[in-house]
Amino acid sequence: AQVLPTLFSPLEAQIAEAFDLEQFAVDYSGLRPASVYLVKNLFDGVGIAYRRSLMLSQQPMYEVRLFYRLPFRNRLLQRMRIGVGFDQAQTRFLFIEGTVLFK
Repeated sequence: AQVLPTLFSPLEAQIAEAFDLEQFAVDYSGLRPASVYLVKNLFDGVGIAYRRSLMLSQQPMYEVRLFYRLPFRNRLLQRMRIGVGFDQAQTRFLFIEGTVLFK
């Protein structure tokens, strides 16, 4: 769980660049099934995010989110998004989320 992120990081960056994705990640912690996460900016602050588990033995779990990034000038508030989404059970939801980037 500690070594794999370091090994996947350059490959993830290359895949994101090749497909013009804002973000591409393979998540593996050992506690949960591995998953793939990608974010694509469509136009003017509108984007789509997709997460899918990589379980082969069961029905895979997934989540799709269509979002709008709020146009704030503040660096912290620029990472706020609102949107709608659905998952493998066809559960529909509205969301407000924010992220913090640690470097």
